[in-house]
Amino acid sequence: ARAALECADREGMESLALPGMGTGVGRVPPAEAARVILDAVRCFRPRRLRKVILVGYEPEMLAAFRKAAGPGA
Repeated sequence: ARAALECADREGMESLALPGMGTGVGRVPPAEAARVILDAVRCFRPRRLRKVILVGYEPEMLAAFRKAAGPGA
């Protein structure tokens, strides 16, 4: 996730959509993937990137993103 954020920012993108990376072939549990991705987003200090959209193709990934984001997210 960090590499995707850095690349998008370096290329001057203002928004980026991130799916639950690693949860398919990599078999990373959705909760772990969501935690790692959200940690990367929260720690990232962009120059141009202003909006990150988290994409949950499966209900489990969407629920994991919501839970990891916390109340009000």
